[in-house]
Amino acid sequence: MPEGTQYWCDAASTGELPLPDRGMEFGDGLFETLLCVDGKLLFPERHQVRLEQGFHQLGFNGPAPDLEALVSPATEAIAQSTAAVLRLTLTRSAGLRGYAPGDGTAHRCVLRLTPLNHDPLSEPVPLSLGVAGIRLAHQPALAGIKHLNRLEQVLAAGEREDSGFDELLMLDMQGVPIATTAANIFIREGKTLSTPELAMCGIAGTRRALILEEWADTAGFRVQSCPLSLDSIREADEVFVCNSVIGVRSVTQFLDRVLNDHSAAAAIRQCYLAAVAS
Repeated sequence: MPEGTQYWCDAASTGELPLPDRGMEFGDGLFETLLCVDGKLLFPERHQVRLEQGFHQLGFNGPAPDLEALVSPATEAIAQSTAAVLRLTLTRSAGLRGYAPGDGTAHRCVLRLTPLNHDPLSEPVPLSLGVAGIRLAHQPALAGIKHLNRLEQVLAAGEREDSGFDELLMLDMQGVPIATTAANIFIREGKTLSTPELAMCGIAGTRRALILEEWADTAGFRVQSCPLSLDSIREADEVFVCNSVIGVRSVTQFLDRVLNDHSAAAAIRQCYLAAVAS
């Protein structure tokens, strides 16, 4: 594990995972990745909303847990962190052998706090973007949430290592762009920002939500969630990606096309930094 990484399982500091665990056995659970800057978790309320959505979509029993309570064992360590990433993993309590989820209301919570050796709010270097061969399957029951089944992204990330690109765009089974291996994607056409619909697959990112609901308007752009195509991305005035760790990152090359205009990403980044500072 990276130097300085700390783990907690069900509020106890540990480096071991008790068994049985349905997250390990079936991927039966959820996770959230939160950025910590100067001892503070960024936008925890947005992660709470998605955690609740996933909790109900997966049919977990009982009331959705409070994210602040779940991360409380790491509060002291977070407060001492200049820059770190906190991963919260919530798995369904183990029941009888087999797939059936059972009717228990207890859930396992695992926290991992990993220090960063760079300033996560500094402007990231623009990336080159290719297209992954692995496709995302349609499953509307799982669309939007951050569930633990990420083998499509694992395979695509392996493909990326040999692609010559910094990141890869992932398409669904119909060839419709959805996201990159680890981020949501936006394109700009004039004063309009567009990002893929995620009704059938993909993760609805917290920064994506903030752009759709707040930052695009503040920066002076219209914004929409709609189907995109490879041609629309290839012909866009600008392309950028976002997630909870990198914030907003420009795309400087898509396949063989060079993109030099990063004005929308810069404007959205200013909204992001202002929100962090507030």
